[in-house]
Formats: sequence, C-alpha cells, structure tokens
Amino acid sequence: MPELPPSTGFARPRPSRFALVFQLLLALGLVAASRWFHGRDLLGSELALWWLSLLLGVSVFLAVFGRGVTRRDGTGSGNAALTRTRSGSNGWAWLMLTAVLVPVAVVADRPWNAPWWPGRHEASRLPDPCLAGAAAASRLTPHARGDGDRPPNAGYGPGARCVWRDTENGATLWVEYGLAEWKGSLGGSATDAARKQQALNGRVVEEEGSRTAPVAGLGDEASSVSVPGREAAVLVRVANVTVSVRYLLPPTTGPDPARDDAAARSAAEQAAREAVGPIRLD
Repeated sequence: MPELPPSTGFARPRPSRFALVFQLLLALGLVAASRWFHGRDLLGSELALWWLSLLLGVSVFLAVFGRGVTRRDGTGSGNAALTRTRSGSNGWAWLMLTAVLVPVAVVADRPWNAPWWPGRHEASRLPDPCLAGAAAASRLTPHARGDGDRPPNAGYGPGARCVWRDTENGATLWVEYGLAEWKGSLGGSATDAARKQQALNGRVVEEEGSRTAPVAGLGDEASSVSVPGREAAVLVRVANVTVSVRYLLPPTTGPDPARDDAAARSAAEQAAREAVGPIRLD
C-alpha cells in the first residue's frame, strides 16, 4: 500500500462545550458592562467593551458553525491528500490590534477627570440659596422675602438662585450657585468647567468704572467687583461650584461714597462667606 504524503496543514482542536458557554456568557457580560460606561459618558471604554464582546461572539460562532476551508494538494507521485487549513490564521494579528486599541480607547476617556475617580473631591448637589443667604438678607434687605428659582448655568450644569428685593429701602441681594458637571469623554473635569464659569461670571458683572480685586481666604479662588455707589459683587469658586453674591445698594448714598463702597464690599464679602459654608464636596 503506497504511503500518503504528510498533510501540509493542521486542524485546530474544537473548544469544549464548557469553554464555548463561558465565552458566550463573558461576551454578554461585557455588553452589560458597556451600559454602565454609557451611562457615565465614557465613550472609549464603552466601544472597547463592545469590541471585546464582538470578538468573543465571532469566536464562538466560528467554533460552532465554522467548517474550515478544504484544499486539495497534489504531490509529485500523483497521490492526493485532503488538508484542512487553520481557521482564524490571523488570530495573532487580531490579538495585537486589540491589545493596542483597547488601552488607547480607555485612556482617551481620561477617567481621572471623572467625579468618582479616587482623590477627586467635587460637589454633586447645590445648597439652597434662599437658606444660605437668609442671614445676609436679614441685614441688607430686611423687608424682602427670598424669591428662588433654578436658572441654567450657561451650559455648564444646573444652577440655583435666590433674590431679595427690598421695596422699602430699594436694595437687592442676589445669591446664585452654579454646579459645573463632568461631560465624559468629550470634555475636561467639572472643576475645569467651573473655572470657565468663574471667568464668565466676572465678565458679566464687570462694567465701565467697576473695580476688581482678589479676595483672600475664600474658596479656591475669589474676587470682588464693585461699582461705587451702585453695586458690590463677590465671585467665588469652590472646586466645581461657583458662587455669585451681588448686592445692589439703595439709590440714596451717604456723605462719603468711598466709605459706602467699602461697606458694601464688606457686606457682600460676608454674604459670600456665608454662602460658601453649606457647600459639600463628595
């Protein structure tokens, strides 16, 4: 009996049923985990998990339904041998591509900017401005009741505001909070957004003839802006929370405008310190 030439290919052993079930369950688990990242706007990590689950699903499909490719090789003696080519011969290439893409996708999310990242302390809620400013309102606008609302925070997140308008002495007090939120893969940290909001608040209250000065020992950064005889404002940032306190003076001024301006700035600064007190960082 003539001897057959050796086969030029080899057959990969079929995975066990337990291994296939485990791979399938792992793929489904990765799909479920991707929803967690989706809810936290981590687009890169979500896509990485979908990619891994797709590879596992394709692997299971080929193991169950794949039949390989059959090739007939002729030999010099005229004998024929049926050989089986290896299914998934480019497996190493896919593995190397995955090893590169997955870490890049995860790092692109910059998870260290997320509020749940260890060591990052940011606020997740705002105090009630009507409660925080009640003491200052009793001093500056004693005949007014607080009118609270929740205006948008210029696209950076939610806001909360309370206004006291004293119709008897004409003074008005504003206490407003802004909560900057993390925007996931497409943005920086919530604290970075609050810095931008703080700069925007400064441009809003500044006007011709206003005086701006830093305020030491208040929050992470603070400044006062005053228009002599008209208004005194203090702007504060604590992590990802901005605080704006505006005190509009009564229309009548005393004999010394400079003293009135200093007193107004002092009153606004005290109100700002009281408004910063209830802020809690997680």
